[in-house]
Amino acid sequence: MVRHNPRVMRATRLALMSATILAGFGYGVAQAQSTATSASADVTEVVITGYRKSLQDATRAKRNSVNFSDSIFAQDIGKFPDLNLAESLQRVPGVQISRNGYTGEGTQVNVRGLGPSFTKIVLNNAGVAVASDGGIDGGASNREVDLDLFPSELFTRLTVSKTPTASQLEGGMSLVNLQNARPFDNKGQHLTVSASASYGEASGDFSPRGAVTFSKTWDKWGVLVGLAGSRQRTRSDGFDSVGWSNANLACPTTDTACSNAQGNNFSFATVVPANAGNGLTTGATLDLNALLALNPGLTANQLTNAMIPRLGRLNYVDGHRDRLTLITAVEYRPTDDLRFALDIMAASAKGDYDRSSFNWFVRNSSTAATGGMVPINLKVDANNVVTSGTFANSAMFVEARKFDERLDFVNVNPSLSWQITPKLRLDAAANYTHSVFFREAPSFLFNTPFNSGLTIQYTNDGIIPTIKPNKNIADPSLGWTWNRVNIQNVKRSTYTAGAHADMTYDFEGGSSLKFGAAYDEADRKITAFDNSANYQTAAFAAVPQSAIASYLGVGPASDFTHILDGTPGFTQYILPDLNKLKAATNYAAFNNGAPFANSSALGTPSGVINEKNKGLYIEYNTQIPVGDLVFKVNAGVRRAVTDQTVTGPVTINGVRRFVTMETNYSANLPSLNVTTMVTDKLQLRAAASKTLTRANPNNLLPGLSFSDPSAQTASAGNPSLQPYYSENLDFGAEYYTGGLGYVSVAVFKKTVNGYTVVKQSTRKFTDLGIDFSSLTAQQQQAINDRGGPATADVFVNQPVNVNTINLTGIELGWVQPLDFIVDGLGFSANYTHLDDENDGASAQLSPQTVNATAYYENDLFSVRASYVWFDERIAAGAPQNGLMLPLIATDRGQVDLSASYNANWFGQKGQLTFEATNITNEPFRTNFGYANAAYSHFNPGATYHFGWRSKF
Repeated sequence: MVRHNPRVMRATRLALMSATILAGFGYGVAQAQSTATSASADVTEVVITGYRKSLQDATRAKRNSVNFSDSIFAQDIGKFPDLNLAESLQRVPGVQISRNGYTGEGTQVNVRGLGPSFTKIVLNNAGVAVASDGGIDGGASNREVDLDLFPSELFTRLTVSKTPTASQLEGGMSLVNLQNARPFDNKGQHLTVSASASYGEASGDFSPRGAVTFSKTWDKWGVLVGLAGSRQRTRSDGFDSVGWSNANLACPTTDTACSNAQGNNFSFATVVPANAGNGLTTGATLDLNALLALNPGLTANQLTNAMIPRLGRLNYVDGHRDRLTLITAVEYRPTDDLRFALDIMAASAKGDYDRSSFNWFVRNSSTAATGGMVPINLKVDANNVVTSGTFANSAMFVEARKFDERLDFVNVNPSLSWQITPKLRLDAAANYTHSVFFREAPSFLFNTPFNSGLTIQYTNDGIIPTIKPNKNIADPSLGWTWNRVNIQNVKRSTYTAGAHADMTYDFEGGSSLKFGAAYDEADRKITAFDNSANYQTAAFAAVPQSAIASYLGVGPASDFTHILDGTPGFTQYILPDLNKLKAATNYAAFNNGAPFANSSALGTPSGVINEKNKGLYIEYNTQIPVGDLVFKVNAGVRRAVTDQTVTGPVTINGVRRFVTMETNYSANLPSLNVTTMVTDKLQLRAAASKTLTRANPNNLLPGLSFSDPSAQTASAGNPSLQPYYSENLDFGAEYYTGGLGYVSVAVFKKTVNGYTVVKQSTRKFTDLGIDFSSLTAQQQQAINDRGGPATADVFVNQPVNVNTINLTGIELGWVQPLDFIVDGLGFSANYTHLDDENDGASAQLSPQTVNATAYYENDLFSVRASYVWFDERIAAGAPQNGLMLPLIATDRGQVDLSASYNANWFGQKGQLTFEATNITNEPFRTNFGYANAAYSHFNPGATYHFGWRSKF
């Protein structure tokens, strides 16, 4: 909003238009601006509020910063530009965000493409860690910070530092500082109340959200208390495959054009099973020639390499997450020279979700019990992706899970600032964080009877495959059998503590010397629990085969897949009554007694990582005149020393032992930032630095764990991983057009040494040192089906430090008010291009990012439309499932809308708000190497937020 006199504003617009015309006729920018200034010299000051005020504050902060940085400001306490801190940060050039694939909500941020673990998140300039794991069914490594725990209503500023200064905490190539609201941000007494309801297109239901913030300042004291809570209703329909693969068929020795040296994750039937139907003769031999006869038009090479999903499955997630966050900020200012602050944040979140998947058996489809599938009339494309076909003697199974997640978080951050003398200042702070996350996630699986005559008609139109069974899989009396049950829980806890002190001495002439020390300790613990084997024995005995039908019903929702792209082959399937099953099988006792396990259901290993980091730095700020220019210089060096202890279970020759490895490393991290104003509008920047990023905790833990029930893919840790060191060069320029407007360009190069990638190797099971009897019955059967422990291959994924990556990039930004066209109109836009010399494959980054926002606001009304687009990226490198193919996260664009209307409510000024996110229902999709091989595809739908906000 703008408070103005219409006559004055007409004069201002005429002056601006005159300046534009003069510039267009070659008078030059300075002359044009001089004309505008002269014409409006008597104009009353324009007071900008609302969204434009936040843009103006951001522009001012960017101009005044000594390093490459961008900030986002709240328009007012309780009114951040976006509903989510991560989604606000994505408006910054060079920032990409990770989103929860089920909800579509932004969770983590990364700066300049290298992943969330390369971005250091601090809260009020102090280290912070959260024990959450990246969302429903997630398995984050815990160096990332999930920002969905921090409600936007309680924060006033976010700052992204893209180049470091020596005084900043090390641990990332970039740093994001979250600053919560404090009482002296807005002196006096204030009460802000907001409430909203969100309607999800996918769920067809409303979710409440609310916040209240009270602040009051006296002469020397100030207190702010903020409480924010929400219930997020989640509904997601999607498809995933757990990868694609080809059958284990041997090529004829005489056919030199046939090669099948990759994949081979399943086998077709070798003889026609009983009840296969489709005109097949039971007991007939199915060698390669017979299979080729059933699939006319295919060559041996095409058939042996024909790719289908390992588990073609539709997914359904339904549930909610409750979050409550309390912030208390106390400030005490006994004198103008001495200030104390205490910030406390406590948060709690509880998630309750039902997740069900209906799977087509491909993985493990050929066993003594099943006999294997028979392919008929397959068609493949040029990449050997199957586009259509019939699969006789198929089987399907349902997997039902109940997620119960709990997260608690507390952060305490006392600080002081003391101007000891006019030239000497002390800034000191301490911080403490403790966070605990627990997930209980039992799973119950039932499958169709083997050799029952079930046939799958398969069609792949390039979006998601259509998997259409010839029987009613929503019929509880179809003859369902037990498949397996699991009790696999995980507990995560994080603890951080630290302190830092900074002394600044100001010299005459604007120079200053700053030095200080910091101590930062972080402890991360992951504990998995597994009682699957014991519980399965008890459950199968308690609910015999004859009784299974009485525990099954029809599900999921009647409108299942209503927003899902593509054409699913079914929209209903059976679901077990989990509460009834738990009661009948004494689930609670087995769950409470679940013993320690080497890894969780997602393959995350158990273990403890403790890091003690000590830092010393010295930093000098000065101004150096050179001719007509004045160069502002920030130069310093930081000494960082890390003591790291990693403890985790390792199984050697069938015996589990706990191994502890201690590592110590240190680094000198120099930094230089230089700026100069070439004119009163044009500013140039340059920076050079060296940064350190510590390896992901999850990757450091020793041991090996299986991530799938077929025991075909395993994950191994690597305690010997070294930190990443990056040498960075940055150059930039900004042209400030006045007020909130500017145009910016920045180019940078990062040379990253020791970049970590996950390498896949193929090893025999017996080489892993794992006791065969410790596997589940299904895993043992899968190993035996592949020839037994001495013969069965296992794909082992392990992180390793690889060669240097050279990352270059360019960032373009433009923030432009268009008041000379229509008062209150404007836009902001930015573009980022990244290059790792390997089309993004080395660093697994999106080469291009675009985001743009157009806005209009006046005294009564405000509206913003935003568009964000990310280029496709390599999500995981080749090989996958033994095939030399990567996982590719496809490009994605999202349109959001925000609007507000100012009104009087009960004698108080209030604001009606409306937000719409993902208006066009853009999916989250990952391909298995090829565009028509969907690894996963989820549609979160659009969400509409209706709200009210008032300040008293």
